[in-house]
Amino acid sequence: MNHEPPDDFNPQAGDMTPTAGIPTLALSDDHTIPVVGFSVAELPPEQTEAAVAAALAAGYRLIDTGSTASSAEAVGRAIAGSSIPRGEIYVTATLPGSDQGFQSAQDACRTALSRL
Repeated sequence: MNHEPPDDFNPQAGDMTPTAGIPTLALSDDHTIPVVGFSVAELPPEQTEAAVAAALAAGYRLIDTGSTASSAEAVGRAIAGSSIPRGEIYVTATLPGSDQGFQSAQDACRTALSRL
């Protein structure tokens, strides 16, 4: 896990982008994912979209939708309304125990993605 700011991070040079210095974890496919994220699991659905928009503006790039459809839909709207390229944002979801088998987990992931 990388806990150090990027080599080119220099606050004196004006590099104060929101994501600068956020620790990441390398995945097996050489992508990296932020280790700090924003969860909407406890937010009321009517507050989720604005909260995610604020989190993205503050530099969060990992959003956890929890397991409810209304949360995922609001997260999707916030992502679509941002100017951040979708490839820079990671979205995670919680699968209920009934979706822990191979095929049911794949189906649940597809359903979660369709809600965004």
